[in-house]
Amino acid sequence: MAIYVVSHKKIDDKFPEGYRTIIVNANVNKVTGDCYDNIGDNISSKNGSYCELTALYWLWKNSKDDYIGIDHYRRFFMNGDNLLSADKAAEIVKNGTVIVPKIEKFGQNIGTKYWTTSGYKSDLTVIREAISKYSPEYSHDYDVIMNQNKLHCYNMLVMNKEMYDAYCEWLFNVLTIVEAKLDAQHRGADDRNGYYRRVYGFMSERLLNVYLLHNRIDIIELPVKFTGQQPNFINRVGTKLSKLKDKYIRSRL
Repeated sequence: MAIYVVSHKKIDDKFPEGYRTIIVNANVNKVTGDCYDNIGDNISSKNGSYCELTALYWLWKNSKDDYIGIDHYRRFFMNGDNLLSADKAAEIVKNGTVIVPKIEKFGQNIGTKYWTTSGYKSDLTVIREAISKYSPEYSHDYDVIMNQNKLHCYNMLVMNKEMYDAYCEWLFNVLTIVEAKLDAQHRGADDRNGYYRRVYGFMSERLLNVYLLHNRIDIIELPVKFTGQQPNFINRVGTKLSKLKDKYIRSRL
């Protein structure tokens, strides 16, 4: 059992036993970690658009752990006032339960929130077409998730390895179809700017929820602690203006 802390930079914090750091985009980020997403079977070069998914892929293809946990360098599952221990995580998930972040509610449905904050409106059709092609039995569940106003966010989870492998096989097959279609439309990651290049990381946040719903998987929700520095007012305004500009351009597509 290991809980992997996904990071693009060196982490000096001391974690409990059972935690390991995995460095993403490791061909570029030459920092020390416990493991690296560019060794063995990997998609490290896609980190700019796949985000933490390059770590998920690496663990799918290379890890021998019985259980897999995913934290971020700024976000951690909590158990009371403490970080979730690997032993406690293993106890929870050993019989097929999955740990996810506490659900978040929004003022709009998940489909609308996606295209107003993360991607093109037309992406939603491409994703649905990919699901219909690879696993049509998931199509209804996709519609349900896109039309509700709540989501388990951040691509954070803890699963037993058998379930984790099954989830990753489904996820990456769907995303492969989506990526090929978007590239053919000249709307892929290389055709997007800055924040919006993270397109497949954004999509997978939604797709995890689709997978959990379709497979009727028992979940335990845990709070997530954010340890990063909160942006100041000027930075928030600058980010919002940048996104509004991009949103105006994207609304025409």
